[in-house]
Amino acid sequence: MASTSKPSSPTWEGAASALSDALRDAGLDACDGLRGGVVEQVEKLVVQWVAKVGVAEGLSEEQAVAASAKLLLLGSYALGAMLPGADVDVAAVVPYFVERRHFFDDGGTSGSLLGLLRSQPDLTGLQPLPHAFVPVIKFELRGVPVDLLLVRLKLPQIPPGLSAESEQLIGRCLEEV
Repeated sequence: MASTSKPSSPTWEGAASALSDALRDAGLDACDGLRGGVVEQVEKLVVQWVAKVGVAEGLSEEQAVAASAKLLLLGSYALGAMLPGADVDVAAVVPYFVERRHFFDDGGTSGSLLGLLRSQPDLTGLQPLPHAFVPVIKFELRGVPVDLLLVRLKLPQIPPGLSAESEQLIGRCLEEV
């Protein structure tokens, strides 16, 4: 009989670690500092953008900055199983006042997310996909392909410790965008 229960955290961590080790031994580990730096840069841009949206939506500067945002790693990068040239999949988790229209707003200014992304000298191939079921913006930053997805939570602030394993929080607070 197959179990329907989720594996315990130590079991999951052990399996992920074993997979990562096996891929590294096979020469397929491409999770280097460059990709990590790209993720950090994208997260800073998203946090900056969320604060600007918050102020535009009537929040005080302090409230808008406190609302914050978080990038969650997805796919092979999150598992430590990236192949050379593979893209980095990340979800921008944002508070309730950020809407899908804000994600794709292209006022041409540095206040819009697309404007902030365009202002990065090492960013190429910017491709917003506003009609996709899941909101996504594709681009390359420092030569690393990135798929940036939007996830909106029914919260005024994004908890700093939020992770992909925060199932109870995300399950209760996820909002369709």
